[in-house]
Amino acid sequence: MNTDAVAHLFIFPAWEGWNTLNKSKERTPNKYIDQMRNLKYFLLAMGIPVVGKGVQGDIAAFINPTMRKYVMRDLIENKKAGDEAFKALALKHEEDGDLIPCDLINKLVSENVVSPRTADTIIWLDGGGRTADQLRHLYESVLKGVPPDRVRVAHFKMDPELAEKRFMQSLGAADRVKRHDGKLETYRKRTREHLDREPELLALCRRFHWQVATIDAARPPIDVHRDMRQKLSLGRLSPTQVSDVRDFLRHREQRIVQFKPPVEVVLKEA
Repeated sequence: MNTDAVAHLFIFPAWEGWNTLNKSKERTPNKYIDQMRNLKYFLLAMGIPVVGKGVQGDIAAFINPTMRKYVMRDLIENKKAGDEAFKALALKHEEDGDLIPCDLINKLVSENVVSPRTADTIIWLDGGGRTADQLRHLYESVLKGVPPDRVRVAHFKMDPELAEKRFMQSLGAADRVKRHDGKLETYRKRTREHLDREPELLALCRRFHWQVATIDAARPPIDVHRDMRQKLSLGRLSPTQVSDVRDFLRHREQRIVQFKPPVEVVLKEA
């Protein structure tokens, strides 16, 4: 058989098919990337535990009803509820006071941080950038195609001793009596680790050309939020919005107090 015919019959059609496949992939837009390009802002909250990221996310969501707020702690708890293997692994790391491995966190972010479908969407992510690997995943995967000037990093800063006092206040009386040492030691370990990583994380955010602002979090929440908006060029709050936020914070505090579990009375042995 003619070798040229063999080449034409087997080699060239396959090669042409491969080129056609590649060209079709190039022509097919990545729907996720295209939708993420429509983001108004992607806000990443950073800071040591109990620094006030949660309340700032709640205020932002109150002011922007279309905002999508993602808290890594909640994503982890939801995943635990439906995945026994993930739950066992997560509990093991939590008991040791360690962070859940980055590959699992990155997968959670990719699965849950849904791409927006409108040009006015704002995404708030609390807890998805605790390590350099997690930040790179955001940059290379989740935020691929998003203009860097739409990514804003709110770095909430607070004296660690003051944050620790806040942490102790957040525990119920029963926790302070029964599990004080274990929870406090885990908190201190995670705080130290975060403070050690913080310079590298902030430098990486700036290398990605994301706008970074350090905000003093040791102030009333409304003042912290106004400062964050000013430093990240998110626009000023109107007097009416400030008044509404104050009312929202009062109701929020009442709900937190209302739904706190009853305090257990623990009697010391004589």
